[in-house]
Amino acid sequence: MEISRIPDAAIIVDRDGSIVQANRLAEKLLGYERGKLLGLPVEALVPDDIAQKHVDLREAYSAHPVTRPIGMGRELRAMHADGRVFPAEIAIGPAEDGIHIIAVIRDITSIVETRSALERALSEVGRLTDQLQAESEYLREEVESAHGFTEIVGNSKALTATLRKIELVAKTNASVLLLGETGTGKELLAGAIHSLSERRDRPLVKVDCGTLPAGLIESELFGHEKGAFTGAVGSPGLFRMADRGTLFLDEIGEIPLTVQAKLLRALQNKEVRPVGASSTVPVDIRVISATHRDLAEMVATGAFRADLYYRLNVVRVEVPPLRDRSEDIPLLVHHFLDKHRTANSRVEGIEDDALEVLVESDWPGNVRELENVIESAFALAPGPRLRVADLPRTCRLVTRRSEQNLSGIPTSLEAYECSVLERALSESGGDATAAANLLGIGRSTFYRKLSKHGLTPSRSGGNPPGAMG
Repeated sequence: MEISRIPDAAIIVDRDGSIVQANRLAEKLLGYERGKLLGLPVEALVPDDIAQKHVDLREAYSAHPVTRPIGMGRELRAMHADGRVFPAEIAIGPAEDGIHIIAVIRDITSIVETRSALERALSEVGRLTDQLQAESEYLREEVESAHGFTEIVGNSKALTATLRKIELVAKTNASVLLLGETGTGKELLAGAIHSLSERRDRPLVKVDCGTLPAGLIESELFGHEKGAFTGAVGSPGLFRMADRGTLFLDEIGEIPLTVQAKLLRALQNKEVRPVGASSTVPVDIRVISATHRDLAEMVATGAFRADLYYRLNVVRVEVPPLRDRSEDIPLLVHHFLDKHRTANSRVEGIEDDALEVLVESDWPGNVRELENVIESAFALAPGPRLRVADLPRTCRLVTRRSEQNLSGIPTSLEAYECSVLERALSESGGDATAAANLLGIGRSTFYRKLSKHGLTPSRSGGNPPGAMG
């Protein structure tokens, strides 16, 4: 059996697994001096962790030998004389005498490295494709859910001062913290900052931190690798979707402390580590955050990290509540009337007294509440113009009223209570019983409050409590 002419590393092994012949190419490939391979068990050429498995495979093969040529051989690992392990393709077949086995060994390190590099490149192409697809889908959803807002409505001093500040900060890359009550339009202002910035051609990715699932916040923000957890198919994460654009973190005060530390690290280092990944990914983002909570108080109580607060609070913009810009309410009302008007809508406008009620209301839910009221009245109004009667009861009864000296003690609380009683009587046509029912209180309580403020119903709706009929 002559193997010296075989153009690859080759050895001959007997049925006991001992090497009986080896050509020079085998000695060179495996790092052995001439003749040193002879007599060694073939398991000396494989790593220790698969040596026993190799014995079992060899014995099974000896019982039923078949030829496996190069190109169809098994990809295994071979071990150099110095202990170095390398990937190898092994082709084997029975020798001519039917007793011995010939094995041809090829080092395929370069092939494996090329394949790995190709797989990494394809994986990166796939990641970028997924990221572009996710960005495209996100932007499509944003366009579809834009609610028709094309501008910020209002020209009050409070709003004008806020917009002037936003116009200045938009031209920078500084982090912005928007503070304001729920419904004041913080998300709309974040959109204005992005639209006025140099990043306007890249995505504005909006994150409602208050609705992110507690166990998935990290993967939603930073992404995750395929198989990182049960069912994970891989996701770039919101940070990477906002790369070279703007990330809007709404309700930032709802982020758990455990995630705050990772969020701070991502902002400081400008990189994220996806869940399940062994390396970080660089990101270039501008951060705008918003909250209706008192972050400074949360820092003082330990509910929010001070270092993250200072990182976010580079430029602080306080968004005025609607009650501080009541002169904008008529503009907003007509804006919402135009917005919700349809081709077959009956409503064309609003009565002056109804508009006055809206202007005088406190609006604890701010612009969002005002829009909901208009939309509701729009749907239920029977005529071409919205009337006071078409407005929700809470809006009709709870309004601002200048302080009055009704009992010698000028307090806003008493003025407020008197206003509610008067409106209840007006809505009930002066019927005390109906007015009490409207307010959800007993007749005796209602009469006691009327007496306190010197008010008298035009119709009693029955005798006052304690009177004889």
